[in-house]
Amino acid sequence: MSNSTCFATGSNEQKVALAIIPKLSSLLSIVGSIFIIYKIIGGKRLSTTFNRLLFGMSISDILSSIGYFMSTWAIPSDSHAQNVGANCYHGNIGNVTTCSVQGLFIHVGSVSMMIYHAVLSLYFRLRIQFNWNTSRYAKVEFIMLGFPVLFTFGSGAICMKFDAYNPLLFTCWLVSYPAMCTFQDVDCVRGEHLQVLATMTHLVPFVGCIYIVSVSMFGLYKYVKEEELRMSEFRIQGASETVRSEQSRKVFRQACLYGLAFIVVWVPPVICFLLESLDVVKETSLSKTRFYVMALFLPLHGFFNAIIYSPEFAHTIIGYCVWLTKPLRSIFVRCSAGQEWSFFSNPATPVNVPSETIVISTLAYE
Repeated sequence: MSNSTCFATGSNEQKVALAIIPKLSSLLSIVGSIFIIYKIIGGKRLSTTFNRLLFGMSISDILSSIGYFMSTWAIPSDSHAQNVGANCYHGNIGNVTTCSVQGLFIHVGSVSMMIYHAVLSLYFRLRIQFNWNTSRYAKVEFIMLGFPVLFTFGSGAICMKFDAYNPLLFTCWLVSYPAMCTFQDVDCVRGEHLQVLATMTHLVPFVGCIYIVSVSMFGLYKYVKEEELRMSEFRIQGASETVRSEQSRKVFRQACLYGLAFIVVWVPPVICFLLESLDVVKETSLSKTRFYVMALFLPLHGFFNAIIYSPEFAHTIIGYCVWLTKPLRSIFVRCSAGQEWSFFSNPATPVNVPSETIVISTLAYE
């Protein structure tokens, strides 16, 4: 797959960063999704529609995160640019098959996550505003859980059939090969029908999901505000009404957080991609930042979902970060005290550690 056009030319250090950033983000996301699955299965919570939706979202996220973790490894090893005369990517050791499989994993996982977010926002609205119960959810749950899977696997198979998954920035994604051949007077080797495929399999679902999430959140906000106003105006202070109002506010806050996670993950990369496609940002060192933004945010679905699902996850992550940095803090304390330090120093040597450091360290074991 030689003689293509580099989307992101730059120094070797920039290529290394673009290859490593999605690996770190996807690892965080995989840990978050596994945490949610463990909590749901371990706590025997699969009996509720909400947890089944989150379970499906977590499985989808693991699929896409595996694809993002492979990053440039799956890109064909002979992918280089004619106009640059050098390899476009760092660590690309794959072939056409690995590139297509990676593209399919990311496609199925990320697009199904997108749709699940829209379905989840509908779930929250039906639960709060229209007071749906378990029996009513049971009638449509098959569609809510099954449609994202059927749509993404079906559209992914079509994309593979038309060779639409090709190298793009730090992974294999929907792009023609050679890059941008559909917009130039160059014959496309792969991905000839890219514009139609990208529109039907990504643009339409993205716009539709943004619309559903936005309308659902606005509808929920309006309903909760009207309920609070009604209770305040007529001074309805019955126990059942008070409990229902509090539950509505709690579920509304949770719905807003999941909606915010969807926006944080998708909107910045989409804006960056549009800037790249429309050639709005001139090629400067600063403009490279948009590539790093895409590499950082796109794989983070599961991480944000886990933080929202259980604050315990956030505390655990902070605790492990503190624990992992404990050796560095110990070195810093020794150096600050004027003590000599080396890798061969006696670990039994007592060190006067400030009380604040001891308190922070204990977080890792709480």
